[in-house]
Amino acid sequence: MKSNDDKIISSLLGSLRLRWDRDRLVALILPPDPPAKIGARKRRRAGEDWREILGLSGVSLVLDAYSPFQRLVWRRVRAIPFGRTRSYGWVARKIGRPAAVRAVGRALKSNPWPLLIPCHRVIRADGSMGGFSSGVGWKKILLEWEQREVGESGS
Repeated sequence: MKSNDDKIISSLLGSLRLRWDRDRLVALILPPDPPAKIGARKRRRAGEDWREILGLSGVSLVLDAYSPFQRLVWRRVRAIPFGRTRSYGWVARKIGRPAAVRAVGRALKSNPWPLLIPCHRVIRADGSMGGFSSGVGWKKILLEWEQREVGESGS
């Protein structure tokens, strides 16, 4: 692909916009409104995540434009298992910066690859949603769907 090409893909979440710079993914953009419901899939494989679900397994992300702190936060968040949640404070502690809870939130807000870096899995310590770059409605439906998928597959 040429520099800064956009491609629309159809998915169980609706039409997603993928922004490319040559062969690296610059951004994944969700539709403005989440679907009312995400349908069940026939089978979920152990360890599967959104990269596999969307057919983006081997895709490289353009990380060089982001700070070392953002990349550190995103790397930790990518390790949160499908269908599970962790708090902003948990992420801050895991990266060795326990006082950086708000900075973690800002790093997640700037994540250009929601789903691939699953920032929707990070919630407030009190169990409430917190924010999400694509809107809290998206966060809620993604978490509910992931938890249902994990529960139904017995993972």
